[in-house]
Amino acid sequence: MIYQPLVLLNIKCFFDHLLKQIDVMVEQGFVSHTNREHLTVVSSPEAFLQFLKAYRKA
Repeated sequence: MIYQPLVLLNIKCFFDHLLKQIDVMVEQGFVSHTNREHLTVVSSPEAFLQFLKAYRKA
């Protein structure tokens, strides 16, 4: 069970294929939709830092 959000820094779409595979795993029931929602994808270091700052405040 995931209790904290996961953040994936996806610079230049490097992890796009992995994200598609995770979505297939959700569709096929190997990963729950709830767990998929815990994964936040950002495309820049700045967005990554913004997410971390916002999470710490919450």
